[in-house]
Amino acid sequence: MDLNRLEDIRTLSPSQQAATDISDNKVVNAGAGSGKTRVLTARYLKLLADGLMPENIIAITFTKKAAREMQERISAAIDKLMIDCVDEKELRRLRQIRESLPAANIGTIHSFYAQLLRQYPLESEVDPAFSVLDELDAGLLLGKAGKQLYRRCLAEQCPDFNLLAEVLGAGAVEEGGTLFSSLLSLYRTLANRGQSVSDLDLSTGYSELPSWSKLKQQFCWHAEGAAVIAQSLSGKDKPEYIQGRQMITELAASLQTVNEPQELIALVPQMLAIFDLGKPRVKVQKEFVQEAMGHMQDLLSAGLTPILGRAIIRLLNRLEAAYEQQKAARCALDFADLQFRVRDLLRSHPAVAAELDEKYQAYLVDEFQDTDRLQKEIVYLLLKQGERIPPGKLFVVGDEKQSIYRFRGAEVKVFDEVRKDLVAINPEREVSININYRSRKHLIELVNTVFSHLLADNSEVRYIPLEAFRGGEDGCAELILCEQQEGEGRGESEARLLAARIQSMVMGAEKLVVSNQGLRPVEYRDIAILIRARTHLKEYEYQLRQAGIPYSVVGGVGFYQRQEVEDLLNLLAVVNNLRDELALVGVLRSPLFAINDDSLTELALAKAQAGGCLLDHGEALTEGRQQELLARARRIITELRGCKDRLGVAELITFALDSTGYRETILAQFAGVQRLANVNKLLSVAEDFQSRGNYSLSDFLLWVEEADKAEPEAPITTDAANVVRIMTVHASKGLQFPVVFLPLVSSAVPRNKSWLLSDCTGKLALKFQWQCRVWEAVHAEEAFAQREEFKRLLYVAMTRAEDYLVFIGAPVEKPEDSLNYWLQSSLSEGVDLLKEIGQQLEVRPLDACAAPAFPKPNARSDVREHFPGLRPVGGGKRTYRHHNISQFLLWKHDREQFDKMYFTRWLEADTADVRRQQVLEWQHEPGGPAFGSFLHRALELIDTEIDCRKLLAELIPHYFPEINSAQYRQILQAAVELLAAYSEEEFAGQFVESQRELRFFLRHNSALFTGIIDRVFIRPDRIAVVDYKTNRIPTDGVQSLVEYYRPQLLFYAQAAGELYQRPVEAWLHFLRLPREQQLQPVAVEADGIKNLQSELTAFLKYCIGPQK
Repeated sequence: MDLNRLEDIRTLSPSQQAATDISDNKVVNAGAGSGKTRVLTARYLKLLADGLMPENIIAITFTKKAAREMQERISAAIDKLMIDCVDEKELRRLRQIRESLPAANIGTIHSFYAQLLRQYPLESEVDPAFSVLDELDAGLLLGKAGKQLYRRCLAEQCPDFNLLAEVLGAGAVEEGGTLFSSLLSLYRTLANRGQSVSDLDLSTGYSELPSWSKLKQQFCWHAEGAAVIAQSLSGKDKPEYIQGRQMITELAASLQTVNEPQELIALVPQMLAIFDLGKPRVKVQKEFVQEAMGHMQDLLSAGLTPILGRAIIRLLNRLEAAYEQQKAARCALDFADLQFRVRDLLRSHPAVAAELDEKYQAYLVDEFQDTDRLQKEIVYLLLKQGERIPPGKLFVVGDEKQSIYRFRGAEVKVFDEVRKDLVAINPEREVSININYRSRKHLIELVNTVFSHLLADNSEVRYIPLEAFRGGEDGCAELILCEQQEGEGRGESEARLLAARIQSMVMGAEKLVVSNQGLRPVEYRDIAILIRARTHLKEYEYQLRQAGIPYSVVGGVGFYQRQEVEDLLNLLAVVNNLRDELALVGVLRSPLFAINDDSLTELALAKAQAGGCLLDHGEALTEGRQQELLARARRIITELRGCKDRLGVAELITFALDSTGYRETILAQFAGVQRLANVNKLLSVAEDFQSRGNYSLSDFLLWVEEADKAEPEAPITTDAANVVRIMTVHASKGLQFPVVFLPLVSSAVPRNKSWLLSDCTGKLALKFQWQCRVWEAVHAEEAFAQREEFKRLLYVAMTRAEDYLVFIGAPVEKPEDSLNYWLQSSLSEGVDLLKEIGQQLEVRPLDACAAPAFPKPNARSDVREHFPGLRPVGGGKRTYRHHNISQFLLWKHDREQFDKMYFTRWLEADTADVRRQQVLEWQHEPGGPAFGSFLHRALELIDTEIDCRKLLAELIPHYFPEINSAQYRQILQAAVELLAAYSEEEFAGQFVESQRELRFFLRHNSALFTGIIDRVFIRPDRIAVVDYKTNRIPTDGVQSLVEYYRPQLLFYAQAAGELYQRPVEAWLHFLRLPREQQLQPVAVEADGIKNLQSELTAFLKYCIGPQK
């Protein structure tokens, strides 16, 4: 077989020729654009020419697309050889190869693993009919396993679960809290890395800490110095210093009774309180407190963290068991199963390994920089004979600088380890292919300048400079510095300038793209915008639309973020769970129901006052049309909830589309055809999901969360369409574009915010409320790896450009871990460095008014003020679960009703029906919750200058829209009579000022309680809280009502006392009593507050524990 007849073989460079030498094993470091696929194909063809058949060769690619491309190239080469062949014997062999190619072993690593397991089902103990779960289906089953485990832990009062709840707090251990989300994340990380949960253990750093008993003694010895500190301070001592030392000495006394590390759990609140002491200004006190904190943190790290860590490991093992049950029920394996089972097959059955060694004579592995340690072990189990790999059997190719898949378990160090193993026998086994055939010369010089600086000696990878094959002397890169306008976010200004530059580039017919006839003008189809994440995708799209620039979002970005898809998913989320308020707000705001932000604000205020669901408060809306729209929304949502257990997801979506006319609505919007295509795609996705098994709506929503990370937008254009393409850097890998835009303004290194991390050896480290040197070391290691990968992400992005590269950055104010800073700092270390890259880097500021500003929210009514879930989530800090005192009172007096309202998916009866029934039940006078809310609103608005009767007449239609005229007169007369007897003049005269409707938050343990105090009267030496009650008075007198509401008033008194820092008295104001009896005192005593706090603790425990 004369391969020299093939141009691709004849024109190989010397380094490419060396890489295709099949007489020995090779490890090839192939730089970006260096013709890696061409080298793989050439080596495969040389193996065929040497006498092997396709069935004797294993070629592993990173993606199915790469496998198809390689197979097509090989097939085309064989066809070419057959056409030119004159030797009959050679022609017969070429035909035999051509017939074998469709079944050639060219594919992904996982398809190869599945093939091996099906080939040896008995030895690997699998059903040969198993299916392979893709990432999305695996994520769905893992999520179901997590929910199953959570419910089991609650039902059986799992000791590990309860232990972690004591330390982490209530919010962390509820369903969807940080505990189980972190467990799922850690499980995925271990599986992706090829690390077994059964092998998981705590980081060795914990065993290197001093013993907990020794640390306990050190703390106690240190605490004994409090008296000496007090003497040294003399006249400088302060009450807060005394309190701080007392807290430390009291903790030391408590520690003396602790005999086992488990007993430290009871002292955690006492220990954490010391962290709130702050940093005293006086040196001796400051040193005393800080040293005490250091001892205490070490004590917790050595004594308590290992106990909690082992609890985590036990829960992980239980999660794995539940996940295994889910997979077994479907006769399915995930990608991690494939790896583990192949590894175990080769370890346990040497005869299988020997058989495979004889069958497969050569292995070619592409993208080896994205390999994990388990894959490396499997390769060695397949190939090693003793301690060596036979010459010519292994070929690996990759580029360490393009290793950007840590989130899938890739470990860049594996490439270097294999390289060292191979070159230890023969240094010539390493080949570097560094001629770049893709980019213009000055772009390559720019890449070398930046990355010889960024990937220096302390980097994870070596930087091997690229050499440019193409020429070109003109400038081919520019940096646009982005200045923010007033009131404009960084993402908005970045998007504005990006759209302006693209518009000026295309409309100005700038000749930047190289063609056979020289430079030609840029077209939209030449441009790609490469983004790290989709954080600012909507801003980019908005500005592109405003500038009239056609674009397409492709390659794994944004399908589930499309507004039309998000609207329908929000609707499904509400149908699944009416308590999902963020989804409810989203769907009400959408074109599905068209509730405006002013109306949502009114609904939020009504809900805050009266409770219930947003859909219940149509009477609070001031616009009649908005009331009609809300009633329609309630009707449609109620109908959908009524049939959600009977219909599949696709049928629910169809029902929603038909009921709302949503298809017609979106067709009339900008890019209506694309929007409708996306809606139809969502329908197809739902139909496909239904066909996979008996899954619920909840399962579909969980699956979508996983799919959201990778799903491309529904295409309506071909690759040849004249549109700008937007994609992630990850999706662009392996692609190239004439012009590339890189928005770098918001490009800080993402931080791993999990409190569970596994170190480089697969060992576990944990973060709690205290500092721990073991955690800090592991976290620093993780941060370094993330930072290094982020640099490699920039390398991949910059090397996608063929002819022109545009950076959009921001002025560098201070050093930071961001692409923006790294790029500019690597180009500004001196004149010499800038001279190396010549004139191709153009700093071109644009007119700040070149593109329209991003629209600002309506200042008159920002709905985010009332729905915090719409605001950006900040800081990664723990959030607290919210309750109100009304929930507590209901739990205290009617547990069955509480469970019904808050622990089931029960949908309350239509609010209008409830109100009508209440009106019918009135005998002598109006009453009930609606009448109470009506009177509270009147009391909030009334003052001496307002006509009381007129005010009441205006309020009645909002609270009782369905009543007749007789009922209207009855309500008005009853309200006038009650308010006529209302008087606080004498009481109020004792105070200098007052405040109505005081809203507050009060933290208790790990929860936040919210409340509204009807009236607060204030004077310098005390305050009084007053709560209005419209209850009918029982026949046995008012005292039973006073006792019922006593916890509420004590709660208000505690909140007001903390707010105003003064003594508090509390009063209930019963409007239905005679004027002189209306104000009833509630004693505010320390014992009463203490009992209330105990009951609140029990209430919170009930909320996160099993229902009794």
